[in-house]
Order: sequence, then structure tokens, then C-alpha cells
Amino acid sequence: MKKNNGVKRRGAIVSLALALVAPFALIGGTASAVPGAGAAPEVGNIDTTKQGSLTVHKYEAPAWDAATYPKDGTELTAPAGAKPLADVTFSVKKINNIDLTKNEDWAKLKPLQAAPTQADVAGVDATTMTTAKDGIAKFTNLAPGAYLVEETAAPENVTKKVAPFIVTVPFPATNENFAKSEKGWIYDVHVYPKNEITNKPSKIVATDTPTTNVGSDIKWKLTVPVPQITKNFTKFVVTDQLDAAVKHSANKLPSVTVDGAVLDPAKYTVTGGTKGGLLTFDFANAFNELNAAKGKNIVITFYTTVESAPTDNIVPNNLFQLTYNDGDGNDKVTPPPVDAEKPKAYFGDFKIKKVSSIGEKLPLKDAEFTVYASEVDATNNAHPIETVASDENGIVNFSSLYRGAAADATKEYWVKETKAPAGYKLNETVTKITITADTGKNDPDTTIENIPYQPGDVPDLPLTGAAGKVLLIFAGLAILSISVGTAFVTRRRKTNI
Repeated sequence: MKKNNGVKRRGAIVSLALALVAPFALIGGTASAVPGAGAAPEVGNIDTTKQGSLTVHKYEAPAWDAATYPKDGTELTAPAGAKPLADVTFSVKKINNIDLTKNEDWAKLKPLQAAPTQADVAGVDATTMTTAKDGIAKFTNLAPGAYLVEETAAPENVTKKVAPFIVTVPFPATNENFAKSEKGWIYDVHVYPKNEITNKPSKIVATDTPTTNVGSDIKWKLTVPVPQITKNFTKFVVTDQLDAAVKHSANKLPSVTVDGAVLDPAKYTVTGGTKGGLLTFDFANAFNELNAAKGKNIVITFYTTVESAPTDNIVPNNLFQLTYNDGDGNDKVTPPPVDAEKPKAYFGDFKIKKVSSIGEKLPLKDAEFTVYASEVDATNNAHPIETVASDENGIVNFSSLYRGAAADATKEYWVKETKAPAGYKLNETVTKITITADTGKNDPDTTIENIPYQPGDVPDLPLTGAAGKVLLIFAGLAILSISVGTAFVTRRRKTNI
């Protein structure tokens, strides 16, 4: 009985201990779930302790479609054909008195974008970087804030620098790019400002060129972007190497515009331009206009006369070269890129076969045809371009007629016979012909007939048919009667004697 009483006593003590400890265990378990007692919760606020970066990507003015390439601060894939631009220098400065943890400071950013350079910036925070061959300049270890970004230097072939802009680090995310952000903020910001460059100068055959054939003129247009140099020009010369088939036209004077305004011819001189030689435009008296037009374009319009049939019916022309100086005594030359296509004027031939309209349709020599630029001219015999006679095979060969500035260009002309071969009527039909790259090379491209003069067009020949025989008989009888009568009279006279 005593043993059982001891067991009961010990059980009661354990139960009492558990009863005392259990509430504290519950309190401890509950306390562990109290917010702030463990890890911090997920929040969308800016992490002011985190540093970010700004990566500038520079390309040669590619076509960035806003729908395909959003300006959302994320890294993008450049459009096909976009070329990175090296050696462009950027400056990044932190703007004073902008605290991204305050809503009122966010409201200050939009007005600043209208005049970003007026922002109060801290010069001590200014950092400069130059783009590498891949066109990238990366600014790292940027504390949260708003930054003024400026393009401070660029290659001389850049005609238009990027305007200053403001960017925040971090940059706010959107629903579309939230997955690329950190709790709604992009700390590594990517921007894609673009430059317009001049490494491919423009030179074209003008669409309104008056070119028709050998002896006519080709109208050329040169677009010369003015380099954005920091100093002023002391030399500005454009030279063009002419093809061996052409020379500078003496009939039409060149013209020049600077940023769309016509430049006084007294401001420049034109020299050279002999057949196959150099044509030079020297702007020694136009430095004021050039200095005011940095980043703008000069357009030079000039004419060359086609002196001889071009080789392979093509008049090529080397791209022009710009030579300038900014006063340091060293000429800078901007030659055309080696992969640039040279502008060309394309010509073509056309063959007409002249034949008789009767019998075996034999070829006719010495028929003359004239070619005209329009049907109206051909109808009225106005403004003839060229007249060609048919050879002993009846072939009229029009050679080197201008057809356009593209390899597959075609052009229409109108021809009309202006002199018929002897014994044939003039065929005054106006015929349209189309000059292509293939016409005139082999067989005749068209055949034109001539109608010979017909018996009704000349005096009638004498007839020897039945009616003619009757007339001859009567004439013979008359002659015979006269002869008999004459003989009878003569005999009678002799008898009377």
C-alpha cells in the first residue's frame, strides 16, 4: 500500500509540472509568429542601400520601333543591321535635391526633362565613360537618385548628337517587365540613345536628269554632311573624280544649298572637271555658313556632259571626298566607305529592222529614223534627240540611250521615220520603244515596213491588149490607104505627061 501511494505522489508532481509549463510553451509558439520577430516581409519600396548601374548602348541611328523596342530600362536586342558606334563619350551627373523616397521629388522630374541641363547637379558626382567597339559604356556603383546624362564627345562623322536626358536609378518597372525587376524596380538600367552619322555620304543621279544620249547632260546631287567639329573651319573642299566618258557641263552651272538655303555662288569656286578628271568645289568664302551648319547638310547639284559612248553602257562615278581643316594645320579627309555602291547612269541600245512591205520583205537601206523623248514631240517633229539611217542590212541602231539610275531601269522613247528609201513611201507612224538592259544586243527589237510606190502612183504604161491591136490595125489601114492614094496620083500625073 505504501508503494502505490509513492507512485501516485510522483504522477501528481509530473502532471503539475506539465500543467505549469504548457501555457509558457503556447506563449513561446505564439511569440514566434509575431511580425518583426524573424525575416523582413516582401515590400515594393526602393532599397536605398542598393547601388545600381546605367548601361548606354550606342548605335548608328537604327529604326527602333517603340512597339517592338519599349523604352522601359531593360536590355533589348538591337534591330537587324544596327551597327554599334564606338568612341562616343558620355557624362553622368547626380542631380541635387532629388530624393527618390519622397513623392514630391518624383513630381519634380518631369518638368526637368524639358530643360535637363538646368538641373542642379553635383559636379563631384560627374563620371565620364566612352563607348567601346560594341557601342557600350557602363556606369556602375550608382546610388539611388536621378542622373543627368550628356553626350560630351563623338567621332567627327557624327552629325547629330543625342540631346541631354534624365534617368532614375532605379527605374520603375511595369506589369510587362516586372519579372525582370527587383520588387518592381530596375536597378541596372539600359538606355539606347542614337546618333546620326555621315560615314556614307549620299550621291545620286537626280530623278529629273535631262539625260537622253551621248551629248546630253547627267544631273548629279551630292549631299555633304558638315562634321561637328569643336573649332571653326579653315578649309572645306569637295572633290569628285569624273568618269572617262563625261566632263563637267559648260551649259549648266552648279548650285549649292547649306541647310536648305541657297548659297551665293561667290562663296565657292568650281575648278577642273575635264573629261575623266577631278571636279573641285572650294568653299573658302563660306566658312561662316559652314560653321553655323555643323551637323547639317550641304547639297551640291552639278551636271556632266556625256562625251562618248560609255563602256558597257554605264557611266559610273566615284563617290566624292571631303577635305577640311579646323585651323590646326592638319587636313582631315573623309573618304567614302569602301563598301559603298557607286552611283551609276545606265544606258541601252535599240535595233529597228527596216523592210519592204511586199514579196520577201527585203531589208531597205538609207531609211532615216529620229528618236524623241515624248510622243507629242514625235508627232510634232519637235526636240529630236538623234537621227539614224538604216544600214545595208536594213538595221537602224540607236545606241546609248539613257534608261535610268538602276541596273534594271527601263525608259520609253518614241521613233518616227523622217526619210524613206528612194522608191518607197514615208511611213510616218509614231512607234513607242522601251529601252532595257537587254534591248539592242542581238536580233532586232522591232520591224517597221515601207510601202513602195504602186503603179497608180506613177504614169500609166502603154497597153498592148485587144483594144490596142484594133487601134494599130486602123492606123495601119489608114497609112496603107494614104500610100495607095499617093501612088495612084503619082502614076496618073506621069500618064498625063
